[in-house]
Amino acid sequence: MGCAHYVCGQSTDVVNDEPSPIVHITLADGVAFDMVYVPAGTFTMGATVEQGSNTADDERPTHEVSLSGYYIATTECTQAVWSKIMRWNNSAVKGDMLPVTNINIFDCRAFLTELSAYTGRQFRLPTEAEWEYAARGGANSGLTKFSGGNALAEVAWFASNATEVQAVAGKRANELGLYDMSGNVYEICSDEYAPYSADAQVDPQGGTSDQQVFRGGAYFSESNECRTAVRSFAPTDYRDAFIGFRIVMIP
Repeated sequence: MGCAHYVCGQSTDVVNDEPSPIVHITLADGVAFDMVYVPAGTFTMGATVEQGSNTADDERPTHEVSLSGYYIATTECTQAVWSKIMRWNNSAVKGDMLPVTNINIFDCRAFLTELSAYTGRQFRLPTEAEWEYAARGGANSGLTKFSGGNALAEVAWFASNATEVQAVAGKRANELGLYDMSGNVYEICSDEYAPYSADAQVDPQGGTSDQQVFRGGAYFSESNECRTAVRSFAPTDYRDAFIGFRIVMIP
């Protein structure tokens, strides 16, 4: 299977009756982004052994999660992609290849509605479980503390090597070809925060707490806050210069 191409309503993202592993989405004026297919799978979510001893209570209990297949963007949504669809950009630090920031879940939903209408495809935010599974590398997981490795400086922008947001894809990708899932900017998930249950779950959707889940750490985060299992949250309308997101597409 090869890389599929998708332009404004014309899709070639199925090869031999199977989802293509990579779909290239092109908008107007050459603005584009790539989506990686994450096949359906099952994993243990939360404070697994490779996360170390300094884990938080809300990362427990660990529990089995089964997910349907989905596409996820290889990078955080860039300002170029956001601006092409929304025609405004409130990011604190400007740059086409920087992640869009200063947005909340309501802004993201508006963007994803417009992007879906523009392309004729269905885009959304990742659930917290989908985010963690992808950050861990899916079925190809190397069982590392951070997304893509145990040496954080090789895979992330964080407190030891950055003082502001950085261009996407500047560090090594994880096992799925995803960049910056540890560090750079926190990424909004579709879930509202809820305590974990020990029960096995299928495609979980989160709680109803009016607290939005953010994942991955940011450019100012210490190493322990960039682990793949770390959970952060804030009020649903919260915006800041270190809050971004990643696009998911329904196959």
